[in-house]
Amino acid sequence: MINKCVHTSFPALILVPTRELALQTAQVCKEMGKYLGVEVMVTTGGTILRDDIMRLHCTVHIIVATPGRILDLANKGEAKLNSCRVLCMDEVSGRGSWKRGVPKLFSFLATDNCWR
Repeated sequence: MINKCVHTSFPALILVPTRELALQTAQVCKEMGKYLGVEVMVTTGGTILRDDIMRLHCTVHIIVATPGRILDLANKGEAKLNSCRVLCMDEVSGRGSWKRGVPKLFSFLATDNCWR
């Protein structure tokens, strides 16, 4: 799963509610992943979208993201969520971007995944 990731597709997505938590989570993933050759990307609102799009065209195995930003990338066709095989949601709540964004994200996931 990790060896053959290319261009805008990735096997794992970690959703977190805030930029701060995304940065912390990504740092832990990078520390653990450096021994396995895992490439981690963090994407949140409040950063330059173009930079995220360019990063997605490199090898990425894990994306740590806030719901709004990953949904924006998916809507633009830049993040191919149908290749995502692992979805982890941290601190899920029923308000704000979680309530609006997460159900929409599920429509982008592959139909053969168990969460469908």
